[in-house]
Amino acid sequence: MDLQKKTLVVLITFLILAVALTGFFVAAILLTNYQSLEREYMTNDLMQTVSLVTNNEKSLSALASDWAPWDDTYDFVAGERPDYVQRNINADAFASLRISFLVIANRTGGIVYAGSYDAANRTLVPVSPALLDAIRPGSPLLAADDPRADTTGILMLPEGPALVSSHPVVRTDFSGPARGVVIMGQYLDSSGVQGMTGRMDSAVEIVPVEQANLSTLGFSGETTVSPSYIIRPESADTVAGYALLDDIYGEPALVVKMTEPRALYMEGISTIYQFILILLFTEMLFGFVMIFFLDRAILSRIKTLISQVRHIGTGSDRPTRVTLEGSDELAELAREINAMLGDIGKANAELLSSEARFRDLAENTSDILFTIDTGGKMQYVTPSINRYGYLVEELVGQDFSRFVYTRDRTRAVLEFQRQIAECIPLDTTLRMMDKWGFIHWVEAKSTISMDVYGKTTGVNGVLRDFTDRKRAEEAIRLANRKLNLLNNITRHDILNTITALLGCVDMARATKDPAEREELLGQIKDLTRVIQRQIEFTREYQSVGVNAPTWQNIKEILGRTRVNFAGAGITITEDIESTEVYADPLLEKVFYNLIDNAIRYGEHLTTIRFYYQISDVGLTLICEDDGVGIPKKDKETIFERGIGKNTGMGLFLTREILAITGIAIRETGKPGAGARFEMQIPNGAFRFVKDKRDEPKE
Repeated sequence: MDLQKKTLVVLITFLILAVALTGFFVAAILLTNYQSLEREYMTNDLMQTVSLVTNNEKSLSALASDWAPWDDTYDFVAGERPDYVQRNINADAFASLRISFLVIANRTGGIVYAGSYDAANRTLVPVSPALLDAIRPGSPLLAADDPRADTTGILMLPEGPALVSSHPVVRTDFSGPARGVVIMGQYLDSSGVQGMTGRMDSAVEIVPVEQANLSTLGFSGETTVSPSYIIRPESADTVAGYALLDDIYGEPALVVKMTEPRALYMEGISTIYQFILILLFTEMLFGFVMIFFLDRAILSRIKTLISQVRHIGTGSDRPTRVTLEGSDELAELAREINAMLGDIGKANAELLSSEARFRDLAENTSDILFTIDTGGKMQYVTPSINRYGYLVEELVGQDFSRFVYTRDRTRAVLEFQRQIAECIPLDTTLRMMDKWGFIHWVEAKSTISMDVYGKTTGVNGVLRDFTDRKRAEEAIRLANRKLNLLNNITRHDILNTITALLGCVDMARATKDPAEREELLGQIKDLTRVIQRQIEFTREYQSVGVNAPTWQNIKEILGRTRVNFAGAGITITEDIESTEVYADPLLEKVFYNLIDNAIRYGEHLTTIRFYYQISDVGLTLICEDDGVGIPKKDKETIFERGIGKNTGMGLFLTREILAITGIAIRETGKPGAGARFEMQIPNGAFRFVKDKRDEPKE
């Protein structure tokens, strides 16, 4: 997108944002005001509706106050006017008074008279039992202590809510003790309240609190003032007001809901739309004028300058300078571009020369140069990696840890993460695997790479292979260890045995007893055999590690070893696939020693079994027998030199042979149930191969 289009997009975006923000704030302010006015008007209408209900309570109270302080009623409660009902109470009286029921009760709640009016049939019917239940000692309806006081309010009945008013029955001049109460009531319904308002543009409903969710409507549990008002929009077209009314017991009883159209609010929205349209038209006109002047004064000249710079970057006959008339900042920019083009030409020549030198060094060095990003992905590697079977294209984009030997991988990843986090150089050694599965020792040195803003982008480093040196060091270490052990056997063990041998010779010469001489000669023979076995061990031990480890087939080795024990009278089984292990050439001696030890010390031994188990750390090769086993206290010491009933060298030599390629051995059997030797072969030191017997014959 060119600058002209970007400028147009920016201006249009700015105008849209300006209109949107202005419209948003204006709409927010005006709508808030309109909503406040709507809430105020709705509250007034709702208060008027509640006032109508309150006024109706007052009218009902006035009616009750006419009947209660009356000598006839006073005498009737005392049972002195039996014709009171016939003369004063009938269906026409209920209709003219516009009441739904009338109850006259004495001070203890005894009903003197109770009647209810059926307006549909214009007849008198019995009152609701629930109403009679409400007239009981302690009820507010029986309050008669003050002859001029009354109890007026809402009473919830199964038939529906009712306005009730209770006045004490006293004489006409309010004298005498109250003999009871006159209770008048009028049922409330939505149509009745709607008729009270006389408004056609609003709808009024009366809902018992049991059918209304007060918390959803917004009434809190702490509401103590009645009535309480809540105003809330129901939709974009209607607004509703809710008033909570208490009953004569002071508990929430009714919710008066009033719904009206949102005429004022809709008028406000219409006004806001008109304002936004006028604002949009004005700002569009302003934007078009601004774009026209920007294009003439700036954008067209910048476009000319860009065209000249682009032309310089393409073609063989391109000019080396730009031209732009004028004395403003754009003309100054053209002069700075010309100066920069000169510097770029000089720097480009130097860069090409430096790049050629670096490429020659990188492609001809035996070390491996690499670049890794902060996520551990390889971004660059020199062609010297080809010596390990990999192509450069195979490594770029891959995680570097994939090519690190399994046992060093966790440490390598942690060191890399620490280097990135602390921005420090790293100098370490690790093992890497080539494409054919062989392990190489390398020295890794790397430093942090940063961009021009100082942000870490990865590491640059070099790998140097020192496998040959490592092997030489291991060979020297092994040779020294073997020399020390052989020297110890020669100077210590054999000399001690010779000393004992010479002692027996002297004793044999000195004794006159033929039986004792014969016993001493037997001891001399045994000591001579000990010296012979020690010398044989030195011959075997000096061969450990002399030849390079090779891949050896376990099944084939067991087959050759089993032949040596054909007459031992035991069963040797193996449950092993055609598996090869990378080990010292003396690996066959390991299996020989294990079988030989089992036969020598297993006592009631009948079976020796070889099998394997695979886990995350490698392959476990197991040799298990059904002999007497090995005592728990001897499990760790049996692999030490000199421990055992024979030479004490067999298991020691076994461990030494296996350790050449990192194979560990331990005894895990249960004493009394047989011995169990586990050889832990690490990943990379074993592989499964196709059995030659399964190959097709020609």
